[in-house]
Amino acid sequence: MKHLFLRDKHFGCVPLTGDIFITEGDVERDLAFARRLGHDPSRARTLSGSIVHEIAHRLIQHRVGFFQEHDLPVWLREGLCDYIARDSILPAREALEGILGRRSIPSSLTHGYLRRACATYLLRKEGRSIDELLDSPPLYDKIRNRVVALMESDPEGFLSWVGENESIQTY
Repeated sequence: MKHLFLRDKHFGCVPLTGDIFITEGDVERDLAFARRLGHDPSRARTLSGSIVHEIAHRLIQHRVGFFQEHDLPVWLREGLCDYIARDSILPAREALEGILGRRSIPSSLTHGYLRRACATYLLRKEGRSIDELLDSPPLYDKIRNRVVALMESDPEGFLSWVGENESIQTY
């Protein structure tokens, strides 16, 4: 276990320098750990995915502006970065079962899943572009309700378009 960079948060990017900070990680095993979840490898993200997630924040900042990025809804910022990173603590099926009440999973993890699922829905099912989403962010409740309804009505169909083998990153 190596501390790559110390910081009071789990992961993050320094806005003005662009430095990426990962509190604890294991380079050899490509793991990044969230302090709140301990050092259980089954609840770790990949280090590479965490870095991609943070780079995605920088790209969004470059596209919309540093201060404007923080004006975007959290669900959209994090959902897009999670979508781009395609990495997670929870596999899609496990998160889906938690949302549908078939499995006990902490809500902090399922909320993260829903952010990415909503971004995935808008990009893959509605055919919107990232630019469209950044220019005119949709209301989260409306999109979340659509996504949850799809999960409930056709869980297997949902897993096929969200990417069953793709994990969903949560921050």
